[in-house]
Amino acid sequence: MPVFKVHDKEQQGSMLALKLPDGKFWRAKYMPDKNLRKYLIAIGTEFMRLEERFNYAGDQFNINTTTDLIDEFEREYGISTSCFANTPAGSLQQRIDNILTIIGANGVSTEAQFEALAVILGLTDIDVSAGLAPENAGLSFDDTQARFTIVVRRPATGGFPYQFPMKFIDPVVTLFECFILQLKPANVRVIFVSIVTDFTDEFSSEFA
Repeated sequence: MPVFKVHDKEQQGSMLALKLPDGKFWRAKYMPDKNLRKYLIAIGTEFMRLEERFNYAGDQFNINTTTDLIDEFEREYGISTSCFANTPAGSLQQRIDNILTIIGANGVSTEAQFEALAVILGLTDIDVSAGLAPENAGLSFDDTQARFTIVVRRPATGGFPYQFPMKFIDPVVTLFECFILQLKPANVRVIFVSIVTDFTDEFSSEFA
C-alpha cells in the first residue's frame, strides 16, 4: 500500500513555487517557458522519484506486500529450519503465508490457540485437549500425568473404501504435528489420536 501520494513533476514544481516569495521578480516561477519554472520542475522530478522510492521501501519492508525482500524475510524467521523446511516454496503468497504462520504461532500454548493454528493451516477438524485420555484408544493416565499431556484428535487419512492413489500421510496434518511438537513445553507429552469415522474407532501414537 502506497505511503505517499506520488505527484508528477508539474505538481512538484507548483508545490516548490509556493515556497518562493510572491512579487514581480518571482512571477517566472509559474511561467512554463521561464528558466526558473524549468529549474523548479527539474528539482520536482527528483522529489517525485523520492516519493516513488519511499513507497517501494514501504512495500518491501511490509511482509504482506514484499516481493524483492521475501528471501530476507524467510532467513529472518528461520523458514529453512522450521516446520516448513521440507515444504515446497510455492507461490510468493504461499511463502508470505508461511512466514505469517510462523509469526502467528509464536507464543501458542493453550488448546484454543493450537486449534486456531490448525485452522490457519487449513485444518478445521482438529481437537486439542489437555489431560483427557482418548476414548477407545487403550490409553489411560492418572491426574499427575494428565497435567503434562496434550491429546490431539484428527481424522485418519485414508480408510475404506480405498481410493487410488492411496494417501497415507496428509502433509498439512504432518505440518501441524510438527508445530505441536516444537511449541509444546519440554516436560509435556503429546498423544496424536487418529479417528477412523468409518469404524468409529481411534488409533493413537505418542510423541515425547
